[in-house]
Amino acid sequence: MDQRPIHRPPSLFGYLLLRVLPVATIVMMAMGFVGLEITKEIAEKTANDVLERQSKQTTTVIQARLENILSQTRNLAENGLLVNSLIDVEGRQEYLPTFFQSLRLAGFPHARVEMTDYKGRLIVSNMPEHKNHTSADVWHETVSASGVAWSGLTPNGFVAVEPIRYLGNAEGSIVTWLNNEDLPELFDVGVQYGDTVLVDASGRVIYSSNTDIVTADLFYSDSESENWLVVTNKLEKLPGIAIKTLHSRDDALASQQWMLNFLIGGIVVALLVLGAAISLTAFITRRDVSRLSAVAENIGGTEDLDQRVVPSGPAEIFDLSNNFNRMLETLQQTTTSYEYVDSIVTNTAEGIITTDPSGIIETFNQASARMFGYTVEEAIGRNISMLIPVDKDAGQGEGTLFHPTDVTGTTEKLRELNGRRKDGSQFPMELNLDSMHVGGNSRIIGIIRDISERKRFERELVENQQRAETANNAKSEFLASMSHELRTPMNAILGFAQILEFDPGNPLTDKQKSHVAQIMKGGNHLLELIDQVLDLARIESGNISLSLEEVELANVCGECLELTHKLATQNGLRVSADLKNATSVIADYTRLKQVLLNLLSNAVKYNRDGGQITLECTSMPDNRVRVLVTDTGDGIAAEQLDVLFEPFNRLGKETGEI
Repeated sequence: MDQRPIHRPPSLFGYLLLRVLPVATIVMMAMGFVGLEITKEIAEKTANDVLERQSKQTTTVIQARLENILSQTRNLAENGLLVNSLIDVEGRQEYLPTFFQSLRLAGFPHARVEMTDYKGRLIVSNMPEHKNHTSADVWHETVSASGVAWSGLTPNGFVAVEPIRYLGNAEGSIVTWLNNEDLPELFDVGVQYGDTVLVDASGRVIYSSNTDIVTADLFYSDSESENWLVVTNKLEKLPGIAIKTLHSRDDALASQQWMLNFLIGGIVVALLVLGAAISLTAFITRRDVSRLSAVAENIGGTEDLDQRVVPSGPAEIFDLSNNFNRMLETLQQTTTSYEYVDSIVTNTAEGIITTDPSGIIETFNQASARMFGYTVEEAIGRNISMLIPVDKDAGQGEGTLFHPTDVTGTTEKLRELNGRRKDGSQFPMELNLDSMHVGGNSRIIGIIRDISERKRFERELVENQQRAETANNAKSEFLASMSHELRTPMNAILGFAQILEFDPGNPLTDKQKSHVAQIMKGGNHLLELIDQVLDLARIESGNISLSLEEVELANVCGECLELTHKLATQNGLRVSADLKNATSVIADYTRLKQVLLNLLSNAVKYNRDGGQITLECTSMPDNRVRVLVTDTGDGIAAEQLDVLFEPFNRLGKETGEI
């Protein structure tokens, strides 16, 4: 035993005062400096984030205003009155001035709206007091010649031009423009965190919300604005135009000086508080540490019993450290953690079994007992093979599944196999094996889960799928059988119609011949529908095929119009067709005819007396066809649009639907 004298360290107050206070001062100053730098970065990042959000908001507002102008201009260009006025040269002076006199764009009351002819010459304006109208030099070639809308910023301000099309050609245009004095209506978004500047591709300023920064017609560069935070966004509606949102860097970081003063004052206050805390701590510790040391000797638990405390510090803490080390030596001789782990294993919902290398069960938790029907006492000491039947055909012996050689080195530790209960019944289970080493000895641990319910669900799923496939096959066979049965009487009808048509002994009148021809056409179409029912069965069996051939669109459209002509005439409807752009196409004649006939039949069915139906058929590149059936009926109610394409859903006219 070491008999050397122990030199006691100084008292707690002196120790803390000499050791802690200088270090605390240095640390606080360093933290203050770091904190100041961090707050500076945070302040600048916050300012940038705010500026980014404002820039996005400003861009969104301006984009919406631009779209508003473009949309209103486009609506005017499509106005039937203005389109008709292009050909009504003499009469338009009677109504165009009146129309334009009260014309104002929503949201932009100062916007000038003009109507020009195909050469860009002014016809009428909503502000006739302005002698000059916008020059057509910058947009005439694009709009009048090419028929494409144009918008942009010119020396006169913002201009949006939409062509007025007559018979597919640009015969005039609607011009909307805001002069330079009215640009704030477009670009000013109100009170903001920063200022807004718009520049073109050359850097020339088009608009500035703060003339103290820069004025219009001057050139702006970000490199010349080091004292400003700048965020730039592009305008999709105005290519080449950029929105710059600016904020003074000094204003954004003005909180830094306040933070610096706060940190300095905080350090001083903290040092004063620290000094008072040292005095109070020394007083309390001198009185209570001895008692705390005695209590610490009785503490009986720790996670790491190998660690030790090196005695240091003042006398009171020195004694406490020695007592704490002695407590760790006592606690190392106990194993209180065993009860904690045992409680987890006992109460878990999955079976947990451990065996020695020969397969003898050493632990058997309550979940395993419920799963297999054995009590813990009955299972411990017996071989694992009583729970897991061995597969002798696979060369397994008793306990081989729980042998270390069966676990080590394998990647398939999770497997499915059958478990055997005490009553001899078997059930499917998942077994997860792994090896462990305790005190230098190998052990095997198995985690078991009963998957009987999952297997039952999988079986039911397979059975349901088989029943669904059987029902589907029966339906397909029924459709195929019915389509064949329907063809027999229909062929008889068509045969008698042919006898009537070609019976030399009973010649038909022209009107009777026409009726017989309609019977033949309708009967042949019904045969096509029956074939489609047969096609449905073929589709479900995967045997559908298309009969592709060269089809003259004019012929198939003519047949469909002829079939619906009589009903349309009876309903007092006018039917017209535009087939001048309809050539030939490679398609399935029968299916194309059915689609056209369905569209025309619906138009005839749901139109009123005096209505108009138009069929337009246009050939397009790549063997494509565009068919447009237009009618003057009531249309489909808005609340029925969501169910329009749902199967077996009929929209009735009595409910205001079609």
